[in-house]
Amino acid sequence: MLLLLTYSLHLPSARLLAATVAEACAALNVPADGWLEPEDAAEAAARAVSAIRLPAADDDDDQSALPPLPPQGEFAFATDDHASRAATVEEAAFGGCSRAQHTLGLLTFGGVGGCEEADLRGSAYWHAAAAAQGNLDALATLGGCVRRGAGVAQDEAAGVALIEAAAAAGSPCGLCKLGVLHDEGTLPGGSAHPTEGARLFARAAEGGGSALGLFHHGWALVHGIGAARDVEAGMRAWRAAADLAPDDGAEEAAYHLYKEQRQLPPPVRKSLRPDDALRLSAALEFEPAVKALRRRLSPEAAERAAERRRRRRDGGATKERFVRNDKARAMTSSEARALVAMDDDL
Repeated sequence: MLLLLTYSLHLPSARLLAATVAEACAALNVPADGWLEPEDAAEAAARAVSAIRLPAADDDDDQSALPPLPPQGEFAFATDDHASRAATVEEAAFGGCSRAQHTLGLLTFGGVGGCEEADLRGSAYWHAAAAAQGNLDALATLGGCVRRGAGVAQDEAAGVALIEAAAAAGSPCGLCKLGVLHDEGTLPGGSAHPTEGARLFARAAEGGGSALGLFHHGWALVHGIGAARDVEAGMRAWRAAADLAPDDGAEEAAYHLYKEQRQLPPPVRKSLRPDDALRLSAALEFEPAVKALRRRLSPEAAERAAERRRRRRDGGATKERFVRNDKARAMTSSEARALVAMDDDL
């Protein structure tokens, strides 16, 4: 997934930001147990970011003195055994793989993929470990944790600074988180700017390599929030996100594709496979999808569905007979006059 994610990254900015954050975190006094405190990592990274100027999107300054861009994004699983993702990725995470660390942080945050329960503090530790190696999606996620105080001491200014820096470098996660802040008007002292949010979501979706970007971009299109409403294009973005499972964002995209499928004409709906999307979302342990699938599979739900089919069938047949009978029994003017004459005779 590194290859896909670099499509939306601005490499000069990404290399400079990754190197700056890694250097700032390396300068910290790490405890004997080797774990970098999330608060310390976030504070050091935010301070370092404030002292640099990231190149503009059209600025191709020579960055030859910087180290290569380290691995980005999430861990690439070789199988679709979604229930044991944590066990699969754990060894690589403890071995220092930043993508594995970022992924384990996401799984730990939700308590899914084989994690026994949600652990916000543990999740923050994993994201800090990945961010300290220059993983910019992990940096943006750590920024989100710090901004909201999720598993870590709250520091809104530092959190926003990390999100903005990651977004400026083209991190899909950073772009999405900054887009949400614009969309909801939750930037410090700011008002809602849905159009800017939709623009950032569209950037995060560029190249088709980020499930999270495709989910948010699809949401803006389906609901016409900050962008022209285009339900079909939005749901196709959701389908593309679902196809990137188990990456973060695929589970929500798959569920909403199923939930809002009736807005599509039947041929398009069939091509996007919304029922498969529901099963995928449930396999990824997205709670609304798990509940929806459980309801669908219950005997009571099956009987209700059968009853709805019977009503549609019977109602359709009745409507067809009514149309035919109505046309067959339409009286001509001569028939009407004959009836009037019969009434007069009576």
